[in-house]
Amino acid sequence: MRASLHRLVAGVLLALTLGCAHAPPAAPSWIGAPWPETPAAPRARLATILPNPDAPPPAPSAWDRVVTFATGLSPEARRGPALVRPFGVAFDGDGALLVADPDGARVTRWSSRGEPTDLACHDAPWVAPLAVSAGPSGAVYVADGAVVRWTAAACQTLGASALQRPAALAVAGDRIFVADAATAEVVVLSLAGEAVARWTGGEGDDRLGAPAGVAVAPGGDLLVVDALSARLTRLSPEGRVVGAVGDLEGDGALARPKGVAVDEAGRTYVSDAGRDAVLVFGIDGVLEYTLGAPGDSPGRFAHPAGLAVRAGRLAVADSYNARIQVFELLGDRP
Repeated sequence: MRASLHRLVAGVLLALTLGCAHAPPAAPSWIGAPWPETPAAPRARLATILPNPDAPPPAPSAWDRVVTFATGLSPEARRGPALVRPFGVAFDGDGALLVADPDGARVTRWSSRGEPTDLACHDAPWVAPLAVSAGPSGAVYVADGAVVRWTAAACQTLGASALQRPAALAVAGDRIFVADAATAEVVVLSLAGEAVARWTGGEGDDRLGAPAGVAVAPGGDLLVVDALSARLTRLSPEGRVVGAVGDLEGDGALARPKGVAVDEAGRTYVSDAGRDAVLVFGIDGVLEYTLGAPGDSPGRFAHPAGLAVRAGRLAVADSYNARIQVFELLGDRP
């Protein structure tokens, strides 16, 4: 009788142990943080932070322990932070996130599981990569003094003689649109790196002052962040000024715009380092809502820079907080 009781108790304890071992981890408290904040109907909610602030450090290997014993430095101290000052972001064709980190002198690809992989140019290391864009056939284009095309096989420098200080770029079709902050132009390159056009935006007030971000709209227009004039200019596929996004004053006014992205529906997203927020404009150029606010808690920003949007997700380079925040876009749905 006593042996049967012991077996029963042991079985219950084993079942409880297995149940605890396989119980899913609790979701972080910051998942789902909505914007705009209540009582307004939410239009976006926080989905991911990279690197994950709640992820435990990887278990040290035997070699890690040997090196730590010899040097006194932990594996984390030797590796350095995953991100230092992320500035440029882009989604690739598989939905992974590409990140340009100028202060970290790195370009990384973050998988859907939040795991980073360095994209290295072994013959010429990265110096200060500011922007990144996915191109055809798995190529990655990076603004790093010139335009560098990265592939798994090699890196190739493009447009070195045509550019002075590329600050941003966007690849669409067979063209590379580069914002050159030094010459106050958008330089249009072929995929081979030849300059095929230079756009200044026009005369007088329409002329670009300091282009700092570019994005290609679904219809082919180019949206250019002008950091000097604190405005967003819309150019036709031929480079003519056809409009602007944002207001001169009020809730839709831009202070220090940095990055721009356009979704499939034509909504425009502009990061503003002066307001530490992302402004979202409809296809008519009118402000729909503001995402984020100053701070370092989840869902808030310190000097947001590059933006990328794809398949209902918006990635924001939260540069001074050394992280990428990814939001689920709810569109018109509450």
